[in-house]
Amino acid sequence: MNGFLSSIVSWLRAGYPEGIPPTDTFPVLALLTRRLSHDEVKAVTRELIRRGEFDDVDIGVLITQITDELPTPDDVERVRVRLAAVGWPFDDSEQAEDPA
Repeated sequence: MNGFLSSIVSWLRAGYPEGIPPTDTFPVLALLTRRLSHDEVKAVTRELIRRGEFDDVDIGVLITQITDELPTPDDVERVRVRLAAVGWPFDDSEQAEDPA
């Protein structure tokens, strides 16, 4: 078992020494939301650079295609940070405009 999984199991055992009651199962699982792995962030970044033109919606769509799950705002931001780190020129002025 890797360190991350071990820390989750330890946390659950500390909070629920008698086991998780059925009424708490879904709330506990909701706390353990999925996060893009480092390799998934790199895969999304490579594909977006290959496409050449994209926005945050495209980032989210590609994350969904790779993971079969809706992306979190944190996932989209991690991809944007990775793109910026490799020199992608973002024009954030477009996002700052109010469409109304």
